[in-house]
Amino acid sequence: MPAHTCRPSGVPGIFQLNDTVKILQRLDLVLILYARGHQWRVVHLNKKHPENLKPSWYGHSVGHYEGDTLVVDTVGLNDKPWADRYGTPQTTQMHVVERYRMVPDRRGNGGQVLQAHFFVEDPGAFTRPWSALAHSRSVAGLASRA
Repeated sequence: MPAHTCRPSGVPGIFQLNDTVKILQRLDLVLILYARGHQWRVVHLNKKHPENLKPSWYGHSVGHYEGDTLVVDTVGLNDKPWADRYGTPQTTQMHVVERYRMVPDRRGNGGQVLQAHFFVEDPGAFTRPWSALAHSRSVAGLASRA
């Protein structure tokens, strides 16, 4: 796993950390902070992706709200992180769409957890798109939309 070698986890690999997540928001952007490894991402709200992106560990993310759900679209990812904990490679063609929302905690304690449903396309690595759910059971904070 990249985190074991002190490399960023990338997207969608970051969802495997199963650790505390904090989301902070301003009018023009959302910051997603991950406790492990002090990793973080910037999501530009209501913007478009620029052209000719230089691939990076977390790519370029733009987002918007659909009701109570934050929808994040990420492109411009590099091919260095793994797509999963088993070392599955990814390419610079990867495109990830995430949908974040608060849902009831299934443990029955009356609390809520942050659910991230992510959809992955990478024609350079996979024969078809795939998706998965991740739940952050220890949510440090979720800022309200300003």
